[in-house]
Amino acid sequence: MGTVNQILNETSILLGDPYQVVWPAAELKDYLTLAIKNLAQSIEIAWDIKIIEIVSGTREYLIPRDVLEIKRITYNLANKLYPTKGNELDLISSTWPNTSATIPLNYYFDHQDIDTLALYPKPNTSGITLPGDSEYGTVVGATGWTLTGDSEYGVPVRIYNSPAVSGEWFFVSGGEYGDIVEYHQETDNLMVIASIVPEIPEDNNTDFILRSLGHVLTFKVTAMALQREGTGQNLDGVVLLEQLYAQEISYLQRTYAKRIN
Repeated sequence: MGTVNQILNETSILLGDPYQVVWPAAELKDYLTLAIKNLAQSIEIAWDIKIIEIVSGTREYLIPRDVLEIKRITYNLANKLYPTKGNELDLISSTWPNTSATIPLNYYFDHQDIDTLALYPKPNTSGITLPGDSEYGTVVGATGWTLTGDSEYGVPVRIYNSPAVSGEWFFVSGGEYGDIVEYHQETDNLMVIASIVPEIPEDNNTDFILRSLGHVLTFKVTAMALQREGTGQNLDGVVLLEQLYAQEISYLQRTYAKRIN
């Protein structure tokens, strides 16, 4: 795996600025943030499972900011939701926005707000979230619930009703240090499988991406740095590096396609 520092150091060497005088590390990291989003839009380098908590009577929900493309949405684990469009629902009924049911069947996107996911019919059952103490990882308001499956540092990673009921398991949203923030019940919430933009860690020495992909990112970050106006600008170098980056992306797209197919 590769770290931010490894990518930035390789970039600085390509720039001929190994001590990061002309292009400080903070500036290069900003370029890296843009570069990794560009890479993730070109090839699916990371996936994640998101849990969206359902609120009874609510039709629209915000999509997590790091989601690039939704691959699958299920409700109550087993019920797959299928994509649709507002004009298709208009053919069913002019009052479809007010239709509610226990289980939603479809999801769609509002063209005026691409960050919002809408459900049809809108659910009439709320999901359950148990808040956690973000500082110490203890569960708040969990009377009658049982914790199980301690993690490496003793923080509970799953919770279920006591006595346990099939399906009533919870996902944990962890804080910065692996502490518990909240529990989401699977049975009454949405599970979204999506390709995402990998999060760049604050600690530049933390592994976060494959070294091969880090090498490709070096080309893009270096090109961005050379494009900046002022000292060190080299537009001919930008053209060359963008060509190298495009070649690597083309190779990776073919490679990833073979793995998927």
